[in-house]
Amino acid sequence: MGSVHQAHCRCGFEEEVSVGGSRSTFLEESDFPFYCDECGLVSVNVALLPPEQVVTRCPVCEKWGCTQYGIPPVSLYDLRPVPWWKKLFVLFITRNRSAALRWDDRKASEDGHKCPRCHEMQLRFSRFPSLMFD
Repeated sequence: MGSVHQAHCRCGFEEEVSVGGSRSTFLEESDFPFYCDECGLVSVNVALLPPEQVVTRCPVCEKWGCTQYGIPPVSLYDLRPVPWWKKLFVLFITRNRSAALRWDDRKASEDGHKCPRCHEMQLRFSRFPSLMFD
């Protein structure tokens, strides 16, 4: 099941982001928000990307370096799974963050993301979707 969330920043930037896909097409088309230095916030089809691939080509300008939200340097909090032996080194604040956006192994926290307009780490994603689709 896919969902639509709101992305907003205190600078006034607002946009809807799609996460996931529909029941009939999720294996071929599933979106997750990424950040491109040229285009800003873009939706990338992650259905055919391996879960560990977090940097790809921008679907708009086709430049390499489009980074998934939820991964540093475009997000403050990295919510990727951590092996048990690395958990000793994870900061307390990161460990206690929960995901506002989630699709398969891709996650992004509610706050602490790079805004495409002001380039500050003030972008927030709504915790609850404004629309769900199937």
